Amino acid sequence: MISNTGFKTLDRLPEHVRACFDEISDERSMGQGVWAYCAPGYIIPDMDCGTAHEDTVRELVAVMRTVRKATEGEECF
Repeated sequence: MISNTGFKTLDRLPEHVRACFDEISDERSMGQGVWAYCAPGYIIPDMDCGTAHEDTVRELVAVMRTVRKATEGEECF
């Protein structure tokens, strides 16, 4: 579970959402946006995988709120 990320917007996510993620990576200084990595067994439906990245923290939070448990046959990477 992610905690104390240094981003107020992310830290205010409900605990049940934060528990679905292992890591947040801020790569904006390299032009790569902000990334979220799901805990094993979780998936971001719009991304069809267990990682999400967006240009801003606010956009990433919106995507993170869609996390769900993967169903049988879905790959989580």
